[in-house]
Amino acid sequence: MTNHAFREQETSQTDDVKGETATSLPVSYEFRAQYVRTNGYRGDGTQPKAFLIDSRAALDRYYADNADRCSFAHSSIMYFDGSLSFDEAIQTYDDKWFETHQLILAVIGEGSGSVRHKVVNVSRTAENDILVEIIRYLPESGTDDLEEWHILIEMDRGDLQSADQFQVICSEKRMYDITLEEGEKIQNMLNSAENYGFLHSSYRFPENIDWSKVFYGGAGIATNDLSEQEKEAYVKAVGSSYGNPLKITTEQLEEFVKEKTNSSYQDALRPFQWIYLEQYDAYYAEYRDPHIDSYQYLPFGIRMGIRSNFV
Repeated sequence: MTNHAFREQETSQTDDVKGETATSLPVSYEFRAQYVRTNGYRGDGTQPKAFLIDSRAALDRYYADNADRCSFAHSSIMYFDGSLSFDEAIQTYDDKWFETHQLILAVIGEGSGSVRHKVVNVSRTAENDILVEIIRYLPESGTDDLEEWHILIEMDRGDLQSADQFQVICSEKRMYDITLEEGEKIQNMLNSAENYGFLHSSYRFPENIDWSKVFYGGAGIATNDLSEQEKEAYVKAVGSSYGNPLKITTEQLEEFVKEKTNSSYQDALRPFQWIYLEQYDAYYAEYRDPHIDSYQYLPFGIRMGIRSNFV
């Protein structure tokens, strides 16, 4: 494996795909991928590109070499889909992380910001090359803006050792290839009290979920059935109260997080911000009746509207 700061590799692009993988390969590896919009579209026919990053120093050099062209530091809230900035995505890639991992950067330019991507396979070919397969999901109609994506593919360091080279193959699939019935099921799922809050924070992995936003409306598990002693303890903790506080116990919170994300609440980087009363082992907040977005399935995507409360 090269010791250079980063190494650029040959890539190719195909037109269509059947199923989720384009090629049958002898050895596949586990990986984790982050998808980051960086606004650096070149349009020179040189993408997709791929770079192997061996160390934090190499990553910093790549950043410096491309910072003038790419928007690495944009705020997460810039994009409705919650995509992270490059700065946010690389925070955990320190020297210790690179002791056991390496990073493949796949850089893809698109003629529309509506195109999405999914890494479906990372494998070693019979020719000893590392092959990354990516599906480009194309909408029925899209925005007329140029966009560049950096896809950060996290690999165990041993998986990439001794490979001759690596390459990226992009294939295409329609984004909304579902029936009306399936779309309505998605619509109902998004609009449910227990799932709605997940649409209001920016994250790619469970540890980055903002749990205060998930539980803003109670997430279907909060109750206002408090004893007088609990109400008095809450008012004492906050100084005043203008309504009936909602309550979520720690047990409810941990069970909800496990059920929805298959992860532990202890790993949360953006934890619950309600008032915690240790004597009751529960969290409390004033009930709020916000204007709540609703989502409606249409043949070309999901449309957001406004409603006043959960139904």
